[in-house]
Amino acid sequence: SSSSSSSSSSSSSSASASASSKAAANSGAAVAKSSSAAAAATAAAAAALEGNMGVETIVRKMADGGYLFQVDGSSHLVHAEDEAAGTRLLINGLTVLLAAETDPSTLKASGPGKLIRYLVPSGRHVDCDQPYAEVEVMKMLMPLLSPASGIIRFVVAAVLAAGDLIAKLDLEDARAAAVSSEPFKGQFPDLGPPTAPSERIDHVFAAALGRAKNVLEGYYAGRATDIVGALVDALDSPALAPLQWREDMSVAAARLPPRLASELGEILSEFEAELQSCFGE
Repeated sequence: SSSSSSSSSSSSSSASASASSKAAANSGAAVAKSSSAAAAATAAAAAALEGNMGVETIVRKMADGGYLFQVDGSSHLVHAEDEAAGTRLLINGLTVLLAAETDPSTLKASGPGKLIRYLVPSGRHVDCDQPYAEVEVMKMLMPLLSPASGIIRFVVAAVLAAGDLIAKLDLEDARAAAVSSEPFKGQFPDLGPPTAPSERIDHVFAAALGRAKNVLEGYYAGRATDIVGALVDALDSPALAPLQWREDMSVAAARLPPRLASELGEILSEFEAELQSCFGE
């Protein structure tokens, strides 16, 4: 019986080892597959950026709900507003409309108004560009035109808000179906970095740190070795800490008691003098 027991233990150990080896192999394959997918995604992003299909920008949200875009060394103020026709952008004072995907089988109000009358009965045929109803907008009567031919069926009440469904259209021609937006397949112009590059070490560090964060979030921001090298070089510089201190103090000094701000400034000046004597920076 002891021989039988030993044999069972040995079989169990072999089975356990086999299962562990199999699990380890599967885990290794999964990690390799994940790494391969990540490398492929990074390579694709790099190729897209090198092919002028990507542009590096800095975006900051403003207090009024707008956005400040920095691209190619210039700043642009952008405000966006969603409406029935799409998204209206105000860029540096100029208006651009990003039209929404259109479905000719649904007839919607482009803005608020009052439905005055139907020009054709519900369930009747209408032609493309034929007026099918009249609405009152700012004391003016405006006709609504059918975007396609088909049988119209009204579904709305008298008072309209932007985006309200007025009628449905049973399309006569199936080719007049909804037109969807398509991805941009062209190339961007050659644009430089969002801000003019600076050789000051704290600015170099901030730029490298921003690129490193972009990489960690899954974006392509350049070769990892170059980014890490820039970070290490900046961190090795004795001038980094005093420059960062001065930049932060330029904001905080106005909120500190004058005496405290002066004492902190003296401490920083002494520290910079010691750095100058030791490193010549």
